[in-house]
Amino acid sequence: MTVGVFKRKKIIFVFYLLLFIILAYIDRFVILNFSKFTKCFVFFLNLDRQKKIFRLIYYFNNTNGSLLYF
Repeated sequence: MTVGVFKRKKIIFVFYLLLFIILAYIDRFVILNFSKFTKCFVFFLNLDRQKKIFRLIYYFNNTNGSLLYF
């Protein structure tokens, strides 16, 4: 894998991670149900990253918004 491809995949992963964090924040504080919406986007990522993001969203939604899971 070339450096350019790896960098692009990393940028895409960070973009989706930020998207999920924003949607989890909306879920937590505005009390709108975006869970089905977030699950559609997970299929763009591979399985290992899916699990990590789902755990991150679950943890984020069940705490007072602190991202201490990593």
